[in-house]
Amino acid sequence: MPRGNLTNILSSGINGQYEFNFTIDRNYQYWLRNSIGSTSKNFNITLSFFNLTNALIYLNNGSVACSNINNCDGDLNISLTLNNYSYVLENFNVTEFYQRQNSPVHFTTASTNLLKRLRNNLTQDINSTIIFNVTIPDCSKIGVIRYNSSVYSKNYTTSNTNVTCQDLGSEVMITIQNVSIEASSTNQFLVTNDAIYVSGTNPRTSDTNWTIDDIHNSIGGDGSGLDYNGSKEWVLYSSLIVNDSKVTLIINDTNVTWLKMNGTIVLRELSSNIIINNTKITSWINLTSDFNHNQ
Repeated sequence: MPRGNLTNILSSGINGQYEFNFTIDRNYQYWLRNSIGSTSKNFNITLSFFNLTNALIYLNNGSVACSNINNCDGDLNISLTLNNYSYVLENFNVTEFYQRQNSPVHFTTASTNLLKRLRNNLTQDINSTIIFNVTIPDCSKIGVIRYNSSVYSKNYTTSNTNVTCQDLGSEVMITIQNVSIEASSTNQFLVTNDAIYVSGTNPRTSDTNWTIDDIHNSIGGDGSGLDYNGSKEWVLYSSLIVNDSKVTLIINDTNVTWLKMNGTIVLRELSSNIIINNTKITSWINLTSDFNHNQ
């Protein structure tokens, strides 16, 4: 096997197949297959990695060396051919407010809204750890965490060992391990509050009558459990509870023609009043844009 400087060997004009072995022990390496010399040469390079931990290793065609990132540890060899390259990102996870250089998987936006979108530009599914923040007062107020077809129940601290939550004051940080991130697609998280509670004086009208639009404004707009889709159509992601005997919630076609209730949530009054007139209220699955046919 030829030895010496890689560039000199590639440009030496010697035809044939070559293999170069490298011992690589640094993190976050980017390796590009050099095309110096005749393109008719059939070069192969073997890269040897040692003592890896949670490594994402992917080639320029979008394939990966390990599909389960949390198990991509220890020693690993990969082979590169002419004009192909590989990225090696050790200690890999997908963190919302940290854009990892050369990462093919990332959140499409960074915000504390309850709806998150995660893009995977690889051609293979991978399993990895996901970290993101949402505006919920504390971890006990989380209702349900939905991810594509997966659902993490409210009792995530005991029933979902892959999920942890950390209180950060006005928001929480959620970490989910072993998330299956679908290839060549945008994946979607949705975190719901335990519930939206309506009580007290409406700050917009200075009385105790509330509308859906008033609630939407009060909780901070879209991404907080109640979203406006336009044309007087709304999607409710959290249970909506009127828990003040002096409050009346008015839902009518003045500003609501269709209220879509996403997931297993309720619209409920506790010793208060809800007036509904000329408004359609149905179940809804936002991920499929269809009714919940199982309810």
